[in-house]
Amino acid sequence: MSVMTALKQIVPRKQLRVASAIAILGVVAVLSSQPLWPAATIHLSNIQSVFFIALGVIEALICGVGLAFAYLAPMLFRTARQLHPRLFWATYFALIYGAISWVIHDKLHAILPLHNIWGLIWIEYIFHLPLAVGAVLLMVSFYRFAGDK
Repeated sequence: MSVMTALKQIVPRKQLRVASAIAILGVVAVLSSQPLWPAATIHLSNIQSVFFIALGVIEALICGVGLAFAYLAPMLFRTARQLHPRLFWATYFALIYGAISWVIHDKLHAILPLHNIWGLIWIEYIFHLPLAVGAVLLMVSFYRFAGDK
């Protein structure tokens, strides 16, 4: 069963349309936010630029899906009775953070001066550590969810 088929069984059609609009707006917002960030201080070759542009488009798509998930997931709570409410909401926020934080994270790496170690430490603790903790939460949720069947 596809994801869309499963969602159609659980979520009303109107909410799926709203989620689709949120995802599209999220993608457009991320792709149009380039003027808000300072230009990178390094010079890239043409092929390197293509790789970074592709990565930016992928991150924008993931951010849009993350925003749509943020809208739809609370509606799915009634079907996720296997998880304790605190574990459900912790997993919910971990998934959203994992999907949306990459846009800011990536931009900060791009504008961070090469030898700014304190800036790198800040990025590690604000982005990388919560993503690792979120991964553990997802593992616990998966274990609890799969173990109840």
